[in-house]
Amino acid sequence: MKKIIGIKTVLIFMSLLLVLAGCGGEQESVSGEDSNSKEVIELQLGHIATETNPYHLLAEEFKELVEERSNGRLKINIFPNAQLGEERELLEAMTFGNLDLAVITTSPVTNFVPEFGVLDIPYLFEDWDQANTFVESNIADKLLKETEEVGIKTYGFVPRGFRSVTTSNHPVENPEDMDGLKIRVIESEVYLDTINEMGATATAMPWGDAYTAMQQGAIDGQENDYSIIYTQNVPEVQKYLSLTEHIFAVNTLMGSTSNIEQLPEDLQKIIEESAVEATESMGEHNLAEADNLRQKIEEEGMEINEVDKDSFIEAVSDTQEKYSEQYGSTYFQDIKALFD
Repeated sequence: MKKIIGIKTVLIFMSLLLVLAGCGGEQESVSGEDSNSKEVIELQLGHIATETNPYHLLAEEFKELVEERSNGRLKINIFPNAQLGEERELLEAMTFGNLDLAVITTSPVTNFVPEFGVLDIPYLFEDWDQANTFVESNIADKLLKETEEVGIKTYGFVPRGFRSVTTSNHPVENPEDMDGLKIRVIESEVYLDTINEMGATATAMPWGDAYTAMQQGAIDGQENDYSIIYTQNVPEVQKYLSLTEHIFAVNTLMGSTSNIEQLPEDLQKIIEESAVEATESMGEHNLAEADNLRQKIEEEGMEINEVDKDSFIEAVSDTQEKYSEQYGSTYFQDIKALFD
């Protein structure tokens, strides 16, 4: 039976052997890249969603690829349902080397890498085709590298779908219908400004608190994509889904630079190749599932309605201008140029 140990234990063991080799003269030094090693290195991966959510499906596909390609030398332990913390806490843990991997939506990353906020600019993408065009572009590759400055490797973007507003009391058809509503958003300045300009009062709140807040009436609604609305049981506490489609949600698969770079180079390569393949596959899955999820949400009793989208686009024009100027030609203008 293979002995299962953690990364730090492996490194301590290797260091001791190297010291002994240096003292003994005749002893052979031990390489961390020994492909015949029978030791199993465990990596911990966290995310905030349920086991039925695309967050978890991405994690499982990544796990399967890594464990198969490493011939069992790597084991990925997945911790769903925010067991290891909310997304900001997961990001902080990776920067400090206290967590190996995580599936994260791009919005909380803005608190660590402001450039990621470009993806939260309202109505940046008009449809799935534009989102996929971005993900496959050199601009996306450049943006992925921005997290290296804070000690995080970002392996790929996963298009998740358009975020829309859900409410408990009445449907939303135009910005006037948002007046007086308290809407939960991600902890992001762009989201706060967007929902406030749409006419509601935005309340930043971890997802773990949102369900109870909706259930108790502390907030009137939230905004999210089909996958979160369905898998996080939003129809149990919300009646209406209004297709504002104001922001396109994007996930990422990330790793702690300090932890991953401690691994042998061949295992680092396996992690990167597996992550890229898994993110590409999950993006395709999310697009294929969009209509199915919408139908399931309706079957759960939510009423889905179209909105006067032009009026919402006009309402958030100041937010668009503010953040497009903030990111300038570096990202916003380059992304928009992809669609010209």
